[in-house]
Amino acid sequence: MKLRQNMLDALQFRNEGPFVPTCELAFAQLEKFYEDPNPPSLDEIAEASGKKRKRLLRHYCRNIAEALERLEHGQICTWSGHDLCLEISEMLAEVAADRFAVAIPIDRTLRIPDGEELASLCYRIADEPDVVLSEREADLEEAIAQARMAADYGVEIIWMTADYCFNQGPFLSPEMFARFVTPFLQRQTAAFKDMGFITIKHTDGDIMPILDQIFSTRPHALHSIDAQAGVDIAEVHRRAEPLGICLIGNVEHQYLETGTEDDLRRSCEYCLEHGGAGKAGYVYSTSNAINQYSRMDRYLLMQQIRHEKMRELGYQGPKYLD
Repeated sequence: MKLRQNMLDALQFRNEGPFVPTCELAFAQLEKFYEDPNPPSLDEIAEASGKKRKRLLRHYCRNIAEALERLEHGQICTWSGHDLCLEISEMLAEVAADRFAVAIPIDRTLRIPDGEELASLCYRIADEPDVVLSEREADLEEAIAQARMAADYGVEIIWMTADYCFNQGPFLSPEMFARFVTPFLQRQTAAFKDMGFITIKHTDGDIMPILDQIFSTRPHALHSIDAQAGVDIAEVHRRAEPLGICLIGNVEHQYLETGTEDDLRRSCEYCLEHGGAGKAGYVYSTSNAINQYSRMDRYLLMQQIRHEKMRELGYQGPKYLD
């Protein structure tokens, strides 16, 4: 099964056939799918040096590769501290680059601040907008520098993970977003693409008031398509398809923790039907990520529903987890 190539083709809006690529932005319980009962921990790797560090890294990455292959994921995004992130990416590219694409998160555009910092940002935007814009320039240069470094470690995909929206809408008005975010996102995305990276823009929440601005920056793909925030993938697909922008996500993550199996099935079937399964430019995923509270029985059901759709479209490959 050509998981890596299927993923890269979908992200570049050129995949064909009934196979629906799948991935997750993060998968906190991946170790449950390891065949090795005693994998090394990230702490062990970080504390080791020399040949021992490399041996532990290879052991760790082989477990990841085997689990991802079983789950049919076409990419892996590494999330540990930056130095270790790049080391893991390099080893993943060495042991399994033929099976899946390696990704890391880099995004220095203005995101929703934490807690009290949101009020502070609002005052600063009003009182000293030129200073805020100057900071955005510096952050952009830092993002580009990080991407240049990643290019030497086998990374093929960059997830731009700054969140811009609450369930009620963007944290900035569309007019403010157009001044303080969009120009920098456009330049960041263009710089990453010029280096040869596939770019995926992630943001949760109700993106609809700023969707056209995000699309104007031309990422290869947009992730989340957050149904819990009222985002309809049918409408997003209608706007994305003429632009050749791939969509990732839309399975309501809440149903991997709560609700019924029927709730999950309705969500899965809707996004497969309206996201473009069987056509170019759709990757099946939750609308967020797999965390420590996600139920694995629900995740496997979600993937079984994907296989049902694939067989309806003519897929004749192996059953899921065979």
